[in-house]
Amino acid sequence: MGAEREDMALINYYARQGLIRHLQKVCEDKLAQRGEDPVFRFWKGWAMDMEGNPSEALREYRLVEGKREMAYAINTAMLHAHKRCKLVDQEAVDMLDAKIATEEKSATEQAIAHTALFYWHMDDHAKARDYIKKVKDYSDEYICAITIRGWIDLTCGRRAYMDKSVQYFDAVLGESHEHSVDPDSQANNARNNPDAAMGKVAYLEMNRNYPLALDVLNRMIVHHPKFTPALIQKAKVLIQHQDWEQAVELAQRVLSKHPGHVEALMLTLLYMQVRECRPTSAETNLRDLVKSLEQNEPKNASLHLKVARTVARLSASSAFTLQATQDLVETAIKLEPSRSDCLTELGYQQGLQGNHEAALKSYKQALKVDEGDVQALIGVINCQLMMGKVDEAEQQLEFLNEIQASMGKSAELLFLSALLAWRKRGDLEESIKNLELAITHMVESTKDIVASFEYYAVFNPQLLLDITKEYLQHCPTEPPEPTDPPSTMTEKAMKPLELLVRNVPGSIEGQLLFTKLKFISGEMETARHTIQSCIRLEPTLPEAHLLAAQIAFHQERYSSASQSLEQALSLDFEVRDWPMYNLLKARVQSAEGDLDEALIVLEHALALTSQGKIVGVGKGKQAINPQDHVSIYLELVRVHLQHKNYNAAKKVVTEALSEFRKTKEEGRIIICQATVAAKYDVDQALGILRSVPPNSQYFLKAKAQMAQIYLHQRNNKRAFAKCYEELVEAYPSGSSYMFLGEAYMSIQEPEKAITAFEKALAMDLNDASLASKIGKALITTHDYNKAVQYYKNAVANDNGKSGLKHDLAELYYRLGSYDKAEQVLKENLGQKSSQVEDHTATKEKVRTSLMLAKVHRASNDLKAAIDDLIQARVFQSLVLNKIRSTQMDMIYGERTAAAGICHQIGELYQEQRSYEKAITFFQRSPEAGRDA
Repeated sequence: MGAEREDMALINYYARQGLIRHLQKVCEDKLAQRGEDPVFRFWKGWAMDMEGNPSEALREYRLVEGKREMAYAINTAMLHAHKRCKLVDQEAVDMLDAKIATEEKSATEQAIAHTALFYWHMDDHAKARDYIKKVKDYSDEYICAITIRGWIDLTCGRRAYMDKSVQYFDAVLGESHEHSVDPDSQANNARNNPDAAMGKVAYLEMNRNYPLALDVLNRMIVHHPKFTPALIQKAKVLIQHQDWEQAVELAQRVLSKHPGHVEALMLTLLYMQVRECRPTSAETNLRDLVKSLEQNEPKNASLHLKVARTVARLSASSAFTLQATQDLVETAIKLEPSRSDCLTELGYQQGLQGNHEAALKSYKQALKVDEGDVQALIGVINCQLMMGKVDEAEQQLEFLNEIQASMGKSAELLFLSALLAWRKRGDLEESIKNLELAITHMVESTKDIVASFEYYAVFNPQLLLDITKEYLQHCPTEPPEPTDPPSTMTEKAMKPLELLVRNVPGSIEGQLLFTKLKFISGEMETARHTIQSCIRLEPTLPEAHLLAAQIAFHQERYSSASQSLEQALSLDFEVRDWPMYNLLKARVQSAEGDLDEALIVLEHALALTSQGKIVGVGKGKQAINPQDHVSIYLELVRVHLQHKNYNAAKKVVTEALSEFRKTKEEGRIIICQATVAAKYDVDQALGILRSVPPNSQYFLKAKAQMAQIYLHQRNNKRAFAKCYEELVEAYPSGSSYMFLGEAYMSIQEPEKAITAFEKALAMDLNDASLASKIGKALITTHDYNKAVQYYKNAVANDNGKSGLKHDLAELYYRLGSYDKAEQVLKENLGQKSSQVEDHTATKEKVRTSLMLAKVHRASNDLKAAIDDLIQARVFQSLVLNKIRSTQMDMIYGERTAAAGICHQIGELYQEQRSYEKAITFFQRSPEAGRDA
């Protein structure tokens, strides 16, 4: 009985998963092994019917039409197949209707049980339950009525039935809590009822009891080592339990025995896309999956659509992936041309590739098939917006909002409302409000869904990427300067991205956008490490190398920036026509003193923008944004000024002002105009800067520019300070007071600076840099006792401020209080952290150890100083280990630091006349510079 039950469990599993050709193959194999068998012939016929071949199904049914034990089920299935034929044989339908009505009472229990199973797999739970109740205790070598009843109740969608369904599975498995069960009998039941065990697992999954579900599956795998669905289901449960690594190991185990296994390939591909930033590997896996679908499920439209939907939404930046998934959708349409969901998905995927005209056509075809297809209507509106048909989009959106009023807006509708608010009315507030609501809706609608292949189509990472990109339109494109106001939009843009990266850490596009946001937030080291990780996992993306070049340039690592630009160009020669590539190339050339070449490159970049050139590929194609366009103008002005070609600079500024008048970028150009004017007419420059109103986002920058002109070109310290005093009056913020304090310090007025810094600190008590500025200002006044007391109080208020402890130790050192300096530094070294120590924290330990060596050397304790330096060398080795996978220039800097430590140890040994040890460390010094 065990073999037949396992075969029937396999049939039921494939039916539940929609793997129709797999089911058909099981039946064919069993018929070939056993000879004629009405049960397997019946289910082979059903599979042919479900695959869209009702005529072939009827031929199968007729081969066993006279078998009384299955007659009633066969007649029921034949009736269904006849009704699905293109030309319906009404006489046969009427005859079967009559036959079914008259023979129900005389039908065998086996036939009734399979009829119930038939209706369950046809999603008619009510009929399925009615039939199974008639044979509630039936059991044979193929099926068990109690197990079928459990499955019917578990999947019916009615909570009262679903909650009680487990009692049927437990009854079959001998796991009833009401009666003691013999363990041997329980094990035997589990061996003979794999379908009941799978039902128990499904019930436990529904209730998120993953540990117990895994326990049941582990027993199944032991009892049924050839029952592959148990391994696949275990992998799925592990994914729900967020144990992705073990899940993919199981999938690989299945593939090692069954190459081309569809579900194992699907789970492996899901792992690649969700967890691994390796698009190239994912593309290879996708090729294998497509090949397997062609061989094993060639007529399965639903499966083709399911794979295409999830894969496209996880890898929309890959041209290869989108073409492959579009091919899958087109195959589904050929198989079932009357399905509107397939036509809608085709439109969506065409839109992902930037082909909005074709997408619009597909959406309209879908609406002809089903005029109530909401997703198709959403697609139409999106296409109209992308094509600039905002009036038509607005009308359609109003209509759709009325239809959806009772159900509430979806995340997609809210996103479209945000696009329309900005593109038609320029209403930023309304646009951002809708974007925030869209994110909230996505969080709420997916919070109760567990991870699965289908989940990621519902979660739709691509929509989160689109929302992030919409926010980015309103964010700065470069890191903030000290005089720039904080960007609240950058913080808002991080919310959808954090949701994406948390759920799909393997999204390469998500990681790139995350890096971009960290870059424009000024978090350079985080941006640098993230982009290095992206490039290490997927080195073939020119966009990643371009972003790496941008980060390197702003960190003044010009050689690395140049290398990254060359790498981007080698991967895609079209990069040379990207304006941003040319802007970065010119900046690097200018920084390296090649001004003539920088001018040529910038002129080329401006020519590209005037020609309307686009950047990116596929869906990523887009015109250069206004911020970057203005940056090209401003860089060209800067290079002309370095050439002292003031007339050319004036001409470029005039052109830029003409093009961007009355836009939010105009303020940047006005500041630049003042910079040019200051070269030949200081009064004109000051007049331009005074014209910037206090409500402008560039007011702070204008005041800072005026101050510099007064200080450096007019040598008027009073007017210089006055600019910052006026700034504080207009904007009494922490940053304004900090700028005022720094201004006072630059003109040697530390007492006023201290007052300003203290006001700034009062607005942000956690800003250690402000506390440090106050301490240094006190030192400037030579009031050392007050400075010491200030640092001690600051450290006492927050013992974790390592920088302030260094400042205090440095002050003690300068005052000759070596014992107090030593105490502070040792306390700093002994500070424990609850967080995992990164390379930055370890570098801080190096710094502390070096300072401690300096203190001990000053107090003539050379032995202690040597011990400190050896400890610093150990910490420096840890730093090198932690950054070994980063770019070479960073590694070179840390190796140089390691060499310096070895050299200092050698010098101290030389002072002690320990010449052999001195020679050893002098020799290690160049070695440390080469190796970690």
